[in-house]
Amino acid sequence: MTERQLKRLHELCPPNPKRCPVEYMPSDWQAFIFRMWGRLTPRRIASVLSATEAEIIKAAEDMGLGAPASDADEREWISKGYITLIRDSWHLVDYDQICEIVSMTPDELFFTIKEDDFLHVKLGGFKPDLPRLKATPLSPEQKLHTAEIKAISECFDGKVGEYKSRPFDFSNVYKRPETAADLSGGIRLAYSYCALYGDVFTSNVDYCFSDELLAAYRDYGVNGIWCQAVLYRLAPYPFLSGMDDGWKERLAGLRALTERLSGYGIKLYLYLNEPRALPSSYFSDGAHNDIKGHTSGGLTSLCISSEPVKKYLYDTARFIASEAPLLGGFMTISGSENLTHCYSHTGEPDCPRCSRRPRAEVTAECNNLLYRGAASVIPDFSFIAWTWGWPDDMVGDITDNLDRGIILSEVSEHRVEKVIGGIKTSVSDYSISVVGPGDHALASWKKARELGHQVCAKTQLNCCWEEGSLPFIPVFDTVALHLCRLKAAGVENLILDWTVGGYPSPTFALASLIMGQENPEREAVLAEFYEKFFPESEREIIKAGAAQLSAAYDNWPFHIGVLYNGPQHMGPANPIHLEPTGLWATMTCWPHDCLDAWRAIYPEEVFENHLKLLADGWDKGVETLGQLKGRQLSGMAEDVLVCAEAAAAIFRSMYIQTRFIRLRGDIKTNGEELIKLLDAEMSCIYEAADAQSRHPGVGFESTNHYFFTRQSLKEAAISCKYAQKLIKSH
Repeated sequence: MTERQLKRLHELCPPNPKRCPVEYMPSDWQAFIFRMWGRLTPRRIASVLSATEAEIIKAAEDMGLGAPASDADEREWISKGYITLIRDSWHLVDYDQICEIVSMTPDELFFTIKEDDFLHVKLGGFKPDLPRLKATPLSPEQKLHTAEIKAISECFDGKVGEYKSRPFDFSNVYKRPETAADLSGGIRLAYSYCALYGDVFTSNVDYCFSDELLAAYRDYGVNGIWCQAVLYRLAPYPFLSGMDDGWKERLAGLRALTERLSGYGIKLYLYLNEPRALPSSYFSDGAHNDIKGHTSGGLTSLCISSEPVKKYLYDTARFIASEAPLLGGFMTISGSENLTHCYSHTGEPDCPRCSRRPRAEVTAECNNLLYRGAASVIPDFSFIAWTWGWPDDMVGDITDNLDRGIILSEVSEHRVEKVIGGIKTSVSDYSISVVGPGDHALASWKKARELGHQVCAKTQLNCCWEEGSLPFIPVFDTVALHLCRLKAAGVENLILDWTVGGYPSPTFALASLIMGQENPEREAVLAEFYEKFFPESEREIIKAGAAQLSAAYDNWPFHIGVLYNGPQHMGPANPIHLEPTGLWATMTCWPHDCLDAWRAIYPEEVFENHLKLLADGWDKGVETLGQLKGRQLSGMAEDVLVCAEAAAAIFRSMYIQTRFIRLRGDIKTNGEELIKLLDAEMSCIYEAADAQSRHPGVGFESTNHYFFTRQSLKEAAISCKYAQKLIKSH
């Protein structure tokens, strides 16, 4: 790695002496082997650790690890699970070693960390400053510790057995209802369940958009799929040379995908944040002042008040639409985390042109230019302008300035308030437990319809960051209440999910059923849903169990801080630490042991109590669904049962970990309860492993890949046993 490449990586994630300890493992290099085993071949692990392949195999045997990864296993993890590999090695090895692990150049690694759904933020915004990790001889104490690891590992394998499912093997588990849903009516837009967030049009297309997935979407009533895209990667770019490298291949891939989807009655939508800002250095010599906009954080907007930028947006949208005439539409966020137009991140831009124009006018024009360009080629082109990032008090003014053919989308539950444990919380987005629509969305839609716009609700129906590592949360009563309210509000179109929540599930079938009716009522439509999609032998049990799950889910302690920082995504795979790590939780990545981040606005006691209410209530629903065990089940019932049981393990683990952290500071007083808590956590670990064994979607989310795996659950078991040993020694 060159000095320049290392500098770029350090600017993105500065080196820091902090790191997450693995005190429950004999050594860091053994921890690395443990985490990578079954995913990387012994050959690659040996190369990373400057060891021989024989030494690595011997070290794995000494820890009781099973069969090594094959070359095919390794290729699959590097191509489809690279986020998990990066995350699992981040606190153990240096940048050069990470490049070798995921088979990337330093520049490719930089791009991945920067652009793959804000991975640098998820990783904490820093890189532990570590020397190159190497395999070294073990001390007598470490050898004894290694023998203990082997005993725990073999015990785990004996209880869990061989997994029935393989990671990433989703095509074999997508279920299809016997009666297909109707694809007509409004837009029902989903993100492909396993789409890679990066170069989706040129790599792993058959995996991201398999025939089995598309057929399931069709039969569940999904008629649109959205993908993230950047204009300069799909068309010639007039401003900075080299930015558009590979555009022809990507555009050809996009066109081929639209043709493939059309065979299933599904349209492709591109999710855009445009125009993308350029490095401020591009404007440093004053040669490009005609397009220079607002500057922020080392980036400078392309000013859409300038004619060259207006022409670029219109012409590029028109060009893409002409080259891919089956394209369904665009979906935009014009106030996203990415700096785009001059008002996208500020109300007072330093742009000499836009600062003289109203913010609402500039924001709307950004959308209008793209819409007009594409619609000039495809007359029925659908364009969804999502209000995310717009100032709430300006949504009406921006809508006034939008072309009437643009569909206005609002987060349904935005600004809905709820009192939980005496604490008032409110939603920005990503909630199922807080049911919309709220007054803000209703007012925005009313205004838009009066102006002649169609409207769209951004929802999360399967799951969200309340629990993002499962295919779906079977809370059908809660979802039906939300959808019936949306239908009553006159909403025609739905964004069904974000990157989390795209599994083709019974919930999507429920959405299609409700949106196809004139005046649906929850109880009547639920009865029709169960009758239509579940055999008579399963119907009443699933109905009763799902109602209990929905009631329990009402106890979820909602706050955006809990969603991003809580332990729900890793669940029982989050390692136990008896001593505080001192690390802050990171966005949908590592919760660590940071209870202050997990609980957000809630006092510790309130947070713990509501997690217990959630877990206890959820267990009642799972007990009801347990009557299905031992029967020959329909595919949809199998999915309901495995997701409910996996969620039970995760919710109980959240309570246990919270309670453990609150008590661990006084081992002398709380030692007995701490040991019991760790026994209960071990049960959660085994329950999560059992669920994952039955369904490869357990633990998975498309932009984070696997939050947990068999190996990370085993590592968590080791951390529990190690903590118990320390507690007993006090």
